[in-house]
Amino acid sequence: MPSFIQDYRIRTKLSVVITLACLLVLLLVCLTFGGLRFFELRRETSRHLQSLFFVLNDRLAESLLHSDRNSSRRLLKSLRRESAIGAAYLFDRNHEPFAESFDVTKLSLVESKIRRDFPAGIPVEWRALPEAVLQYDLTSLRLFAPVYYQQKYLGGLYLLADLKQQNRELAEIVLLVLSVGGLAVAFAWGISARLQRPISEPILQLARLTETILHTNNYSLRGKKQANDEIGLLVDGFNNMLGQIEQRQKALTRHRALLEQKVAERTDDLTQTVRALQEARQLAESANQAKSAFLANVTHELRTPMIGVLGMNELLQGTTLDKNQQHFVAAVQHSGYELLDHIDEILEFSRIESGHLSLQTHEVDLSQLVEEVILLLAERVYHKGLDFIWRIEPQAMCVVAGDGQRLKQILVNLLGNALKFTAQGQVALTLQGEGDFFVFRVTDSGVGIAPTQQARIFEAFRQADESIARVYGGTGLGLAIVKELTLLMGGELGLESLPGKGSCFEVRLPLPWLKAAYAGLPENFKGAPLALLEPAETVRQGLTQLLEDLGFEVQVFSCAAALLASANAGQQSAARVILSSCLDDETVRMLSKKMGLRCAKILRLQKSLPSSVQKIAGVDEIYTPCLRQILMQDFEKSVPLNSLPTLPCGAPGGSA
Repeated sequence: MPSFIQDYRIRTKLSVVITLACLLVLLLVCLTFGGLRFFELRRETSRHLQSLFFVLNDRLAESLLHSDRNSSRRLLKSLRRESAIGAAYLFDRNHEPFAESFDVTKLSLVESKIRRDFPAGIPVEWRALPEAVLQYDLTSLRLFAPVYYQQKYLGGLYLLADLKQQNRELAEIVLLVLSVGGLAVAFAWGISARLQRPISEPILQLARLTETILHTNNYSLRGKKQANDEIGLLVDGFNNMLGQIEQRQKALTRHRALLEQKVAERTDDLTQTVRALQEARQLAESANQAKSAFLANVTHELRTPMIGVLGMNELLQGTTLDKNQQHFVAAVQHSGYELLDHIDEILEFSRIESGHLSLQTHEVDLSQLVEEVILLLAERVYHKGLDFIWRIEPQAMCVVAGDGQRLKQILVNLLGNALKFTAQGQVALTLQGEGDFFVFRVTDSGVGIAPTQQARIFEAFRQADESIARVYGGTGLGLAIVKELTLLMGGELGLESLPGKGSCFEVRLPLPWLKAAYAGLPENFKGAPLALLEPAETVRQGLTQLLEDLGFEVQVFSCAAALLASANAGQQSAARVILSSCLDDETVRMLSKKMGLRCAKILRLQKSLPSSVQKIAGVDEIYTPCLRQILMQDFEKSVPLNSLPTLPCGAPGGSA
């Protein structure tokens, strides 16, 4: 069914379908009759032209044979009695016009067809034809016939017939058929309106009944059966369906009443349960507040005597003690500081849990904050025999708006956690900028965390497994505090870890940027050459990246022999030579003696605060976490590079 009548009423659809069927049949008859009449007229015209040619053939051949143009013209003019002939042309054997005749009333038709058929004389395909050629189009019929005499080609005859009269006759026929068809369609529409009633009326009755039921929900109504045909079967099925629905409706009504009674009873029970739960929640909240207040008060009260104990213990360390007493005092000092850390964690968590913790926004220099954290924890990292690696990318060396104390607390807790669970290898801290976020990453080579246990370590008083507390100690509050502070700052906390492969904690914070604070080399020292001797690969990579970020051109050496070999090669100058903290005094003294005055300054890294007394002449000992600060201060008051002594240095990564 056509899509444009799908939404019509069924009466209209039936009438349209019947009328369209009649119209299609009428069009088919019209096309068949018109086509047959069209081809019949074409055949009659072509036979008529061929008959005229056969009648005139001998006389035209005689006039061509004797070159009698006047006779030929009279013969061609005699064709003008035929109303369909618009033009006639006779050609000789040389394909040149011999005689012509045309109807001036059909001049436009003659000109258009002659120009198309003879653009430059007789076409090659029409020359010396064995028989006549006919060509049709909508307005004309053309005949080109060769003239022979005793099988000798004498010329050709071209006849142009106008088909205007035939086309007019066809148009009249089509108009007549369409007029009769229009009357037939109108008659079919009227008849269909009556004939479709036995089909449409029962269906319309069902439609009206359905609409009434939808508005009234009265399923006791029934349809009226008018015949025993398919529509009658449909009415019976519809009535049967209404009966079943009515029965189910009654059953549902009874069931609804029963459910309402049960719901009322359960609602009373739930109301009492909710009232009891609310009372229990209020009691729990009161207990939780009391617990938080108790923790805050107790931890605060514990700090005062603990600080006094630690102070007295430090005074005791300054007295004259034997080795056993010194060992006992050191153990007391270490345990006291661990206990003080636990007290601080509990105090901080109680503040967070009670909602009394708020952020204080002020200007924070990120590079300075990271260095303060590094200085705070470096001694503990080095005392445990670990490598400490850190890097602040240049785009993160800036001043932001944030709470510096809480940022420092996050980093200290993450680094303290990494230090606790790392027995060998390194602990690393990196800071970088990513769009509107600043990303702090703390990486370690410790025991790692299984994927199934990673979610629980951020819960208060929870660790990866119960054996952790026995082996490593701790309250399980450090990472919970980090999570709460990160969320309070609007940031994100992530973790990547595998057992035995170490862990990587990532904190992404949206800190508003205020101004740049990049602390690199002065412009006149940019690209200053610097030699670094560090056997440990991870430490060497970290120091190299740190020095390159500051603007140095770093030549890296993994052993003393490679450094001396490069110095003896005499290729390039160096502003500073930095020696690893793992070199023994004898090797450092040898390097200082052999290199002499061929470098500006030799710096030796230390993993503990150096004493005021210089151990080796010509070598400055510096605390590793203070490397960047000392280099910047040193170069701010240094002379230009072109006045520095030269130290030849080889390619980076050289070896003995």
